Amino acid sequence: MQESVRAGKTVDTEMHESIAEGLHGGVEKSSITLGMIRRYADDIFLVKEETIRKAIYLLWKQEKQVAEGSGAVAVALLLEKSSMFVGQTVAAVVTGANIGESLFREILSAEGN
Repeated sequence: MQESVRAGKTVDTEMHESIAEGLHGGVEKSSITLGMIRRYADDIFLVKEETIRKAIYLLWKQEKQVAEGSGAVAVALLLEKSSMFVGQTVAAVVTGANIGESLFREILSAEGN
């Protein structure tokens, strides 16, 4: 999406493996998605895979919320860019709990150490 917004049209890009596969794209050239993003979104940010994993861990540890990778990216952004939000009231929308049990346990184990 970021590349499409920059280009002003839907473009195909190489997909890399990600814990947030729900955000991989697949936006059809005829869809309204790009137009809506261009009209209503102020910016698009990319976050690191390891930060998404940390966000999943923190959502469980602190809030007892199970979140899949694509559902935890808003929290990952807050972790990476916290200085952008100093002195502001912020809401992070967390969606989706479709994470495999083995991956979830692996993240909890790895991040908890």
